[in-house]
Amino acid sequence: MSKHIAKINKVPYLLWFNHSTIVEADWKREQIWNDFGTKSKIQKVNKWLIFLLKYVPLFLLLLIGGVAPENTQDYGFFTLGGMIAFLSIWVFMKYPNWIKLYIIAICGMGVWFLTKSEIHGIHGIAYYIDRVFMFGTEALFLGYIVYEILTGKWDKYYFLRHVWSDITLKTERKSKPLLKIGNREILNIKTGVDYVATARAGGFFAMIDKDEEILEGEENEEDNH
Repeated sequence: MSKHIAKINKVPYLLWFNHSTIVEADWKREQIWNDFGTKSKIQKVNKWLIFLLKYVPLFLLLLIGGVAPENTQDYGFFTLGGMIAFLSIWVFMKYPNWIKLYIIAICGMGVWFLTKSEIHGIHGIAYYIDRVFMFGTEALFLGYIVYEILTGKWDKYYFLRHVWSDITLKTERKSKPLLKIGNREILNIKTGVDYVATARAGGFFAMIDKDEEILEGEENEEDNH
């Protein structure tokens, strides 16, 4: 048995909203459990299913709402936006104590750019800022997908066969006046229906790196974070 950090999706089949927890794994029996007593059989998931569930929605989002670079200027915006996005993440991850100073520096450079550049008019400035942010976001999405594929993270997902979520659907009849004059309500009528139903949903996955085992001492450090 060994201990690992597992990233488990909070919403069934939606792999972008995760929470991290420490689990013990018995790889021979294909079981994992945590300190809260939750136990489940696990089943290795084909990486192409993960690609379909996790990355294809992003590609569709970029296809519908994104804009592809069309000329040299757009590629410049794409490069600049991507550099700012990835630099921000790098500073946040490696030097979290410097993040406030970094934000101040970025804002200072932005003010200098707005006052010293040859771009005239609020519409021209807004256009440049909009393009940098838009292409920077697109570069961040694509970079994240490439990073996960190159590092093999998309091939480290396990399906939790015994983890389910109870989803309750509830509606109630409400009283609504047909006519209201001042503070007087006339002809109150009931609208809607009374309905309560609870359904159980599966579709929970855990991303676990078997090679990254938590040793004694590291667990306490993780809890402190």
